[in-house]
Amino acid sequence: MSSLGFNTGYIEELYKQYLDDPDSVSESWREFFADYHPDESFVAAQPTSAAGDGEPSGASAEPAEPSEVAEQQAREAKKVAPKQPAEPSSEPPPSEPPAKPRGDGAAQPITPASAPSVSDDTAQVQPMRGSAAKIVENMENSLGVPTATSARTMPVKLLWENRKLLNDYQRRVGGEKVSFTHVIAYAMVQAMKQVPSMYSTFRRDDDGTPQKVTPGQINLGLAIDIERRGRRTLLVPNIKDAGSLNFAQFLGTYNDLIARTRNGDLEISDFEGTTATLTNPGMIGTSMSVARLMPGQGVIVGAGAIGYPPEYRGYSPSVVSKAGVSRIMTLTSTYDHRVVQGAESGAFLRHIEALLGGDDNFYQEIFADLGVPYQPFRSAKDSTPQLGQHEPQDELDMTEKQAAVLQLIRAYRVRGHLQADTNPLGYQWQYHPELDPASYGLTVWDLDREFITGGLGGEEVLPLREILSILREAYTRKIGTAFMHISDPEEKQWIQERGRGVRAVPPHQVHRSQALFAGGRRDDDSPHRHRPRGCGRRRRGGGRDGDGAPRPPQRAGQHHREALRADLLRI
Repeated sequence: MSSLGFNTGYIEELYKQYLDDPDSVSESWREFFADYHPDESFVAAQPTSAAGDGEPSGASAEPAEPSEVAEQQAREAKKVAPKQPAEPSSEPPPSEPPAKPRGDGAAQPITPASAPSVSDDTAQVQPMRGSAAKIVENMENSLGVPTATSARTMPVKLLWENRKLLNDYQRRVGGEKVSFTHVIAYAMVQAMKQVPSMYSTFRRDDDGTPQKVTPGQINLGLAIDIERRGRRTLLVPNIKDAGSLNFAQFLGTYNDLIARTRNGDLEISDFEGTTATLTNPGMIGTSMSVARLMPGQGVIVGAGAIGYPPEYRGYSPSVVSKAGVSRIMTLTSTYDHRVVQGAESGAFLRHIEALLGGDDNFYQEIFADLGVPYQPFRSAKDSTPQLGQHEPQDELDMTEKQAAVLQLIRAYRVRGHLQADTNPLGYQWQYHPELDPASYGLTVWDLDREFITGGLGGEEVLPLREILSILREAYTRKIGTAFMHISDPEEKQWIQERGRGVRAVPPHQVHRSQALFAGGRRDDDSPHRHRPRGCGRRRRGGGRDGDGAPRPPQRAGQHHREALRADLLRI
């Protein structure tokens, strides 16, 4: 079997294209195909046109020579003629020598199973050619690799929240979007560095002696499903020396490989030397998959879908999150049992879970590599799970957390400028414990819980995740504001109201606030809101309460002051 595995079908399709027109492929492919010798299945995979009598068009139309006919008849007669009884022999018949093991590490494949013959009148029968025929060959040959599989279901609350935090910043600065698979693949590479046997391979030398081979680098294969002209093809190019890349380099290399795969710009070197593979059937909702392992690789990891446990899927995400229930994901590790043992595979998956749970400063390094000026969320137990019947202590704990949120808001007003990006020569983010929610006993489980804000962002009550977003927007962007030392309450209130962050400002509001900023202050009671109608968030004043009682209107000039604050944040 070809060492290129799943990619062989794609390469043979290119080879057909090369035979038709050598200039239709790139120079590197022409060099590769100059001495390329496809296996026997390549000829069988060529499309054929049926002749009128059902014979392939490749059959000769010329009549056979008489001598050839005579030889054929003699061979047939020899097959039918009864055999003469042989003289009994005292010597045992010589036994056939055992088949010599193959050098690629695959044992002799088991005889493939095949469905019984069926009538063409009762079923539709289609020949499998090209890449489809190559997939059949690869799957049958993969039976010669003795494998075992480990599976592990793990919580991904921290992965979910930190990825969202990453992409919030990447969206602001125009960076590349970070997917779940990016982070999982990077964690897989870091885990293989700790358990190097997972990317070791098996082979035999010329004498058939088994050998364990540990490559000098990790070449991580990515299983990519491509659809062209109504046909689906599985390609597995690899990221070369993935273990030497930091996350920013890994992200760029990963995305470049995906783009070249979809554009058909891959080279033969992109397929060579794969030592481990990641496949992600979770993208189509599959919860768990046990993939086939090809010779030359130590492990293939399957990432399942991310979602809440089945028993909680009837609840809304916000309710489940407040109850301290995490989304989960199942990873499978299918490995070559000749060089990898079950305990090693289990330790490998355990290390991936630990990294995705924040161990070994995993997320801190990712944030630093991408230059994200935030403190990533850390793993912690939920101290106030809102699940089942509440105890009096639960109310006391929530009261303490409410006080902690107000302390955090004040800390940003006092210390937020210490993390502001105000250095034009280069910004280096510095950690400050007073600006870390964990210092106040707040955890990742509190992000969807609502707290009183004291009017932050024009709202009295907000979820913790929105409170943190407003504080970062107001005090840690391009303007550093230090005003809490001012003794005059009116001056301090004036700066606080104009430096207070907002979550979103439509373009027409920005233009309007610019006009107000240039023309001076004027009162305006018109309801210019910074979010769509009907979102259900409580307003500070005006309108009616849930029971229909009228609420007092907002103070005059409040709307244009909120727009002015947005302008100050964008100077």
